[in-house]
Amino acid sequence: MSREWVGYEPDEDAFAWGLPRLGSRVAVRGSHAGMEAEGLEDGHLGTVTGYGRGARADELFKENQYSALLAGRELTAEDYEPLIDSEGPVIRWDGKTEDDWIPGQAMGAFREVKEEQ
Repeated sequence: MSREWVGYEPDEDAFAWGLPRLGSRVAVRGSHAGMEAEGLEDGHLGTVTGYGRGARADELFKENQYSALLAGRELTAEDYEPLIDSEGPVIRWDGKTEDDWIPGQAMGAFREVKEEQ
């Protein structure tokens, strides 16, 4: 997966849309070329350690925020456009030493799991 991401704090609405909460355990779901390239196969477990968005998407969104502020207007759906399919969890896969940002368009590549205590 891409490494060009920046951290962000999601709002509560993001969790209603399926973003896993910090500390959640997740597993790779099925077969995905990007995951397999990193040695992650179906069922491989990891832990959500944070949230990220693409660095370029973040930059464009901040430009939109600044433009709206200068124009004295509220943000519109168009202003948020760069973030669509960019925001997602950051996961530390078991057995790996680096965190992995999973952008929104790849959210189907994993599933949240409830491990037995």
